[in-house]
Amino acid sequence: MIWVPIAYGFVFGIILLAYLFIRLQLSGKYYLAPLLTLFAAFLLTFISLFIIGGFEGIGYGVMASGIFLSSIIGTIILPFIIGKGRKAALTKLDRRLLIILPILFLLVLLSIFFW
Repeated sequence: MIWVPIAYGFVFGIILLAYLFIRLQLSGKYYLAPLLTLFAAFLLTFISLFIIGGFEGIGYGVMASGIFLSSIIGTIILPFIIGKGRKAALTKLDRRLLIILPILFLLVLLSIFFW
């Protein structure tokens, strides 16, 4: 059963990584997408340890490990995605994903509450 929160965290991390990658495509600072995803994992770990605390915070800490895993995988595949690292204009698919990814994030978040 521990794999369920890790899987949710991994899905959250992939959605966040993809959204940040598309948003940072205009500036050319691709390296910030995995770093901000890593920051989200550390922030969730901090919240689970110090704000929630106790046994209740363990689930959020485990979910943060899935986000951390997606950040590591994003860092590994980043050089293959960006190529030479030039700034690129947003395509129609990118614009659509900027709308779809936050909605997907909220749907996954709501699915936790109705699990």
